[in-house]
Amino acid sequence: MTAEQLTAIKLTADTKPPFDAGAIADFLQAKVYEQFARKGKLLIINKDQRVFASSSICPHKSCVVKLRGDKLVCPCHGSAFDDVGTVLNGPAKESLLRFAVSVKDGRLSVDRTKSFAERDWENAAAFVEIKP
Repeated sequence: MTAEQLTAIKLTADTKPPFDAGAIADFLQAKVYEQFARKGKLLIINKDQRVFASSSICPHKSCVVKLRGDKLVCPCHGSAFDDVGTVLNGPAKESLLRFAVSVKDGRLSVDRTKSFAERDWENAAAFVEIKP
């Protein structure tokens, strides 16, 4: 089993979908939103008119990443990820997982039982489009 699969199991073992992140209108600014990094184990990211939910857990040793400038950095062992979760340097070997997201009645819902590795980030369930 890969570290990515183990991280997905840890993240979903104690969580119940869906996670109500709040009004989609609260995530219209292009940036990384960290308010759920510890409690929800996720980040909400708006980039290039897409909103998605990324794991806030480093795939190396499961520490919570922190936003430092325009990078997400693991304070435990120094892995760095860009502002969409792509691994820049290790020791982590995989990018951050993303979770299925949807909008219903104007609210952003995150299903942490459905995760996407970087190769699947273009899956339609992995993001919602924001119209300018």
